[in-house]
Amino acid sequence: MDNYLNSVGRKSLLLFSVLTAIISFLILSTQDYCYLTENGSQVICTSEVGAVLFFAALPVVILSLASFLLADQVFYAWRKFAFWWIPCEIVISLLASNSNGGFIGLSVSKDEVALPLSVLFFVASAILIAYTAFKYKHRS
Repeated sequence: MDNYLNSVGRKSLLLFSVLTAIISFLILSTQDYCYLTENGSQVICTSEVGAVLFFAALPVVILSLASFLLADQVFYAWRKFAFWWIPCEIVISLLASNSNGGFIGLSVSKDEVALPLSVLFFVASAILIAYTAFKYKHRS
């Protein structure tokens, strides 16, 4: 994982996040297709997947743009955090269920989980960036 992580730079991360945001927005704006189980209960709809991906990609786009202003050490610390957080956010959001119970015992939609997780990611990223920048500035 470290070799792959090291090969992802600012430009490629920005490009990937912008493409993900555009594709997820296009998914959101097309006709909704829902997939059902054999007993007819709804499993997932394309609009839900689009919303989850869009909410995950949007803060990455903003922070990727901001990363061009950051020192390399600060960017590397944030990138490592983002590579851990984003997959977890997507999985947790997609596991949320509109049906009774869901995976955490609550009846919440996927976007009701994805949006707060994206805001939390943005806030945690801002704190990490500020802390890391402060640490490296005072280390020199």
